[in-house]
Amino acid sequence: MREGTPIFLYGHYRGRRGIFLKGELVGAPFEDGKPVHYWIQNPTGYPLKIRLRLDGETDPSKVAPLEKGELALAFGIPLFKPQMERWSLVVFGDDVVGATYPYFRFERLVAEFMLRNRCKIDEVKPDHEDIKKAIHQMGLIQAKVSEMEASLDGYRLDVVWKRVQRGVPYIAFEVQVGGSLNDALTKLKHAFDMWNSRPVLVTTEVDAERAKEIVSGSFHEIMNEIRIVDWRDIKKAYDLKSQYKNFESKLGLI
Repeated sequence: MREGTPIFLYGHYRGRRGIFLKGELVGAPFEDGKPVHYWIQNPTGYPLKIRLRLDGETDPSKVAPLEKGELALAFGIPLFKPQMERWSLVVFGDDVVGATYPYFRFERLVAEFMLRNRCKIDEVKPDHEDIKKAIHQMGLIQAKVSEMEASLDGYRLDVVWKRVQRGVPYIAFEVQVGGSLNDALTKLKHAFDMWNSRPVLVTTEVDAERAKEIVSGSFHEIMNEIRIVDWRDIKKAYDLKSQYKNFESKLGLI
């Protein structure tokens, strides 16, 4: 497990068992020096612990979960109740020692979970976080390795997409619907320099013109590489991709 590894959380809420939350690993696994009293074989053992960054809705009452029955029947992933105070770990991977299932099954889970829990973008007053989540979810729908708040030399990029987990981002997004265009362009330029990532600035119609002027001057090195996209086009693309995936799901094609 490494930084950015996607993780689903399965649990029990109001009589329903299933996947309610999705997140990703932050940092590396660590020890905190506290023994686990319920470990039978080694009650003084020190387990590795992890930190998670959750994506999307975190209130389980507002989440449309992937329930236990359909996980077994529709996705071929039966889950069993663990011992008291224990967590069950299901690992997906093609080249991972100890993997429980192939990675394509995880991709199917991600696509279906995203469809059921789509983020909503206000058409009148766009929100930075909502647009960022929509871009992130588009990447997941397209089976990309999508990460929010990707770290690069002290910078935090809104969203990046990778083709493979261990690869570098091939595309980097910054959402700017208010605030400093220069800051956003600086981060995109750095991602281009370090990763050769395609820079994409998502902004408003008014700021798009300002951004073009700034790029032609201070950021002329990426003038032929950058894509400046209206946030409404991101919303339209997200809606269309979600509808298409939903249609595929109804036909049983994913």
